[in-house]
Amino acid sequence: MPDLLQNRAHMPAMSHASNGARLVSAAGDVLPLQRIELTCEAFGGIARTKLHQHFSNNYPTPLELTYALPLPADGAVSGYEIRAGHRVIKGRVEPRDKAREQFDTARLEGRTAGLVEQERANLFTQHLGNIPATTDVIVELTIDQPLRWVAGFGWEWRFPTVVAPRYLGAEGVVPDADRVTVDVVNGVTSPAASVTLTITEDLAIEPTSPTHPIVVTDRSVAQVENARLDRDIVIRWAVPRHTPGCTSARCDRRVNEGVTPRPTGS
Repeated sequence: MPDLLQNRAHMPAMSHASNGARLVSAAGDVLPLQRIELTCEAFGGIARTKLHQHFSNNYPTPLELTYALPLPADGAVSGYEIRAGHRVIKGRVEPRDKAREQFDTARLEGRTAGLVEQERANLFTQHLGNIPATTDVIVELTIDQPLRWVAGFGWEWRFPTVVAPRYLGAEGVVPDADRVTVDVVNGVTSPAASVTLTITEDLAIEPTSPTHPIVVTDRSVAQVENARLDRDIVIRWAVPRHTPGCTSARCDRRVNEGVTPRPTGS
């Protein structure tokens, strides 16, 4: 899920300076990402996903990390939380310059801090400062996104797990090229994702996935274990009626909770 930008592994020669395609040995420096968990609830054309990233600082000194991570291009980050040991740090939305200033101040004062910055519609950079020594850290992002309607079938939930190299053209054309340039791992990475998708509406058939083997329980809960972080996770399901929308009492409950369905076109 994250692509290492700092404390990166040993790199061979760059293949092309403008497209970000640099090979990185998977046996180099170890990114302290242990595992990723995705828990999602979907209903009436929308999904709320919680992305949990588990880090472990096994070193005797505080650690600082900067890394890129992919998020759905049509999603919105609605929550951010860091748990370091017994401490819980809740994030808030601020203008970019102000957020950066607050992060730098906290980091220089020796406090554990986090910052998420959007680089592109589907590419974000996360900074973690002063991860305590010998401490496990869980970073939680909450993402709200509309589901895709597959004509003649039903809903599709798609979540990215990898940051791909981007074509940047000639040198100097993209002013922030250094912020969107990523390395390509030459080998298998060890972290994997576990996924639990709960669908809280009537289904015509059990959920299926064209990308991963899934286990379905109670017809409405789809689970993926040990998903490699090299492709999108896609789960689809059919509903009794073949037009998007939401008219049930359960929809009214979701609206009252502050989550407004946004059906896509069929």
